[in-house]
Amino acid sequence: MPQLKFIVLLSLLFLTACGVTRYVGSNVLYVSGEEFNGTPKEVGIEYFDVDFKNTDGDELHGWMVPGRVGAPLILYFHGNMSNVTHGLEKIELMHDLGFSVFTFEYRGYGESDGHPLFEDDFYRDARAAMLWLERHGWDESQMIYYGHSMGSAVAIQLALEQPPLGLLLESSFSSFSDMFKLKAPFVYMFGGWTFKEFNNISKMPKLKSPIIFVHGEEDDIAPSWMSNKLYDKSPLPKKLILVPGANHIDSVTVGAAEVQRALANFSLDKISAYEN
Repeated sequence: MPQLKFIVLLSLLFLTACGVTRYVGSNVLYVSGEEFNGTPKEVGIEYFDVDFKNTDGDELHGWMVPGRVGAPLILYFHGNMSNVTHGLEKIELMHDLGFSVFTFEYRGYGESDGHPLFEDDFYRDARAAMLWLERHGWDESQMIYYGHSMGSAVAIQLALEQPPLGLLLESSFSSFSDMFKLKAPFVYMFGGWTFKEFNNISKMPKLKSPIIFVHGEEDDIAPSWMSNKLYDKSPLPKKLILVPGANHIDSVTVGAAEVQRALANFSLDKISAYEN
């Protein structure tokens, strides 16, 4: 059933890309996670709610989790069919390593207002989050952008515009075109190959920040070869961590020990170059 639903979503997205029912299609494709998983307070972590506006006037909701003084900040971008609470276990992991964490919900997700219609809506929301952080004393040289699934696309785009200390990309997909080819080959045959939205693979050679790719070997949504493909197109320094037994949503937590070792290479003073 999840696979069938995903094929339907991709098919609807293809129709919207052709100019048919953009609003209806986006309401089906870009979906917030309905389940609420709790707050950092429930796992003993101090945090505070943040509200800020994007350039379209939508009020967006997020969390700020203070970490160790002098440590980098993790700017976390959640995936589709998700909300800010779905990253709670990852927030706990990053906080335990000393990082501050800022995470927020895109327009139409969780407690945020509005609804995304286009790819750039997600990017504009990320820029609004960056503006809030800059007003509170942070800049990209003190940050690691962490994107999960569709959130990886947002992290990649922001990294092109404002290169961070480093990137952590979990369960990334190479492009929506590749997703069509994999999940809806009939759509791909009839024009899906021309689809340009969320074309992560084309952006990789332009990145200037070190990258850690993490992908579960049992991911049946965006298979791990997609991270391999992104890795091959990325400049050094970079690292690819394939996690046995992990799926689309848990590779960073299942592979926590190796991810922690990789993150240790990120420093405000110097970034070690590393290669698999």
